[in-house]
Amino acid sequence: MREITRVKRWPAQCITYKYGAGQIMEWKQALQKREGAKFNIKDFHDRILNLGSLPVFMVKERVLETE
Repeated sequence: MREITRVKRWPAQCITYKYGAGQIMEWKQALQKREGAKFNIKDFHDRILNLGSLPVFMVKERVLETE
C-alpha cells in the first residue's frame, strides 16, 4: 500500500529512479566488457558515488572515461 501511494504521489520519481538504475547497469556491463578481469566492482561504485549529484549524461561521461 505504501509503495502504491508513493507512485501515485510522485510518478516521475519512480520513473527516473528506474531509468537511473538501468543506466548504471549498462555502464557496469560496458566496463566489465572493456576491462575484463581488471574490472573492480568497488572501484566502479566509488567512481559513481564520488561524483555526487550530477545529471546522468555527466555521470556517464566520467564513469566511462578511460583513465
